[in-house]
Amino acid sequence: MNLAEEKQALRKEMRAIRRDFHKASGERASFDLMELVSSSAALKNAEIISCFWPIQTEVNTVPLIHKLYKAGHQICLPIVVGNAQPLIFRQWTPETEMLEGAYKAMTPVESSPQLVPDLILSPLLAFDRNGYRLGYGGGFYDRSIEEIKTTKPLVTAGLAYSVQEVDNVPTEKTDQKLDFLITEKEILEFT
Repeated sequence: MNLAEEKQALRKEMRAIRRDFHKASGERASFDLMELVSSSAALKNAEIISCFWPIQTEVNTVPLIHKLYKAGHQICLPIVVGNAQPLIFRQWTPETEMLEGAYKAMTPVESSPQLVPDLILSPLLAFDRNGYRLGYGGGFYDRSIEEIKTTKPLVTAGLAYSVQEVDNVPTEKTDQKLDFLITEKEILEFT
């Protein structure tokens, strides 16, 4: 099995694991995770935070987005602009008009200002204790992290359920390591 096939097999397995956990415990786990994010060192010096509007069985970040906004952070959400391209990030406020974008994710309309985050909170399918995440296979976050780091300091944190942990995420040289991983049970710091 080559690396691409290994990643695809792991994605399929982890989607099922996340789906089952989300159905049984997702609401409580998302609340606990939100509380840990709020107290995390990842927020230190983060004025502009990119979060994600949840799709399918991802951690419910909507209460977290509102909480971070109320705490005075500028919030932006990622937008897929095309294959093999970095994401762009558009500002979100409670008044922002939203529309369905790529992968059925809700995103701010085009008239929302584009921001460059200090902190990216990213979804994932699997993570390991070395700081690597397995995403959905588009490489959007990896490209974005790499690009932003050439222009300013950036902190990255993956948000996941604890059941999404694996021994080792299969990686390649383009995979970007996280600074933090936050689950409903703990905060892992890799910096």
